[in-house]
Amino acid sequence: MHGWTRLVLGAFVAGCGPSAGFDDTGEDSGGSTSTATSTGSTPIPGATDDEGPVDSTSTSPPADAGEVGVTGDDTLGDSSDDGDTTGEPVAPSISRVLLLWTPNGYYREHAYSGAGAGLTWGPMLAPLEPFADRLLVVEGIDNIAFPPDGMPVMDAHGTAAASLLTGGLLGSNPLDGEYFDPHYGGGPSLEVVLGPLLAAGTPVASVYQGLAPSTEMLPMGVSYLDEDVIRPPYDVPAVAFDELLGDLPPDAELTALQNAADLVGEDVPADMLRVQLRIAAAAFAHDVTRVQLMTIDRTIPDLVWPSLGAFQSFHELLMDNQPQVVEPVYGFWGEALAELLVSLSSTPAPEGGGVSLLDTTLVVWVSDMGSVPAAHTRYSILTVVIDGSGTMPSGVVEVEADQADLAATIAAAAGVELGPFGHPMLDATPIPELLGR
Repeated sequence: MHGWTRLVLGAFVAGCGPSAGFDDTGEDSGGSTSTATSTGSTPIPGATDDEGPVDSTSTSPPADAGEVGVTGDDTLGDSSDDGDTTGEPVAPSISRVLLLWTPNGYYREHAYSGAGAGLTWGPMLAPLEPFADRLLVVEGIDNIAFPPDGMPVMDAHGTAAASLLTGGLLGSNPLDGEYFDPHYGGGPSLEVVLGPLLAAGTPVASVYQGLAPSTEMLPMGVSYLDEDVIRPPYDVPAVAFDELLGDLPPDAELTALQNAADLVGEDVPADMLRVQLRIAAAAFAHDVTRVQLMTIDRTIPDLVWPSLGAFQSFHELLMDNQPQVVEPVYGFWGEALAELLVSLSSTPAPEGGGVSLLDTTLVVWVSDMGSVPAAHTRYSILTVVIDGSGTMPSGVVEVEADQADLAATIAAAAGVELGPFGHPMLDATPIPELLGR
């Protein structure tokens, strides 16, 4: 954990606007007006079991760097043997992780205010209040990025999304020579590395679903298989269902979910998010995978949420500092996540032991930036944890740490060694304040 990062960040706070940024030397590089097209997100089927195990401690990509689903390692054990066959309840432990990534920070007052006995949930987190005894808000996680030359980068928009889940690793600049200074990610992201460690014989080590507009402002990504190798998500619910659940024996619930996936309108992101989260819950319930990433947008948030009264791109609304307009969108994200938690809490874990999926799942909601209107910074990013197992504390906890430390903490809570992860300057280390009640 690195207190020095706070000093570095404090010296380069970029104001809200098209994107005030700094180049690798710290010089002002001007605002972003990039209109680069999207890299595309054509889903690619998951790998098959005969491709062999993935070395989860390496920073190299899985066997096929183009695959959305990476084969689980059957040498890690059969999930059917994980539970207590006597039928007696067992103490819950984390065996699943779901990461929810939302873009461009948040309004703190929409999330929560106060602390301790005076803690009050705002409209963003109020839907999660039924799970308050398992709900943790972490203040003080900084999102630090380093390009290949090792210099810390202060340009939030061009690098924050790529650096968050890669532990600060950045790759090349795809706009070579432009005044705006974005970078691809410089190594595999957390769910790619963590997936094989928790796979336990599941057919897919990790899954990446997302929501994105048809075109994006930057050719960036959140999830990476290796340096400069963006991991394409399942952006279309019907495709996600077919690839993850299509080979399962049909039943009434799966048929209803397939119908919902086939019918959801791609121009209504609120409906798409609900369906994508239902697919995520089903993938856990049927033990298709134990590690999942869900993203809303992928870099600068370009989605429009008309069904929630927001008729401009989300980024424009944040730049214009319109909290009253975006509040229903943040609130809906909380509602959609709460619906997922209810589903997990009512579904038995496939490994048995008398516990639910929620009891065995760590849900981590993060954003790549801090609180609006200063969201074009990396300081104290949104970090909300719902820990069904009771491994982590609840309430609000303040720490001095970075995203690599958060990644190491997630792995430690799940009982696995993440190994070398992210940029070595960040020295990924579990955060002791977050481990143990």
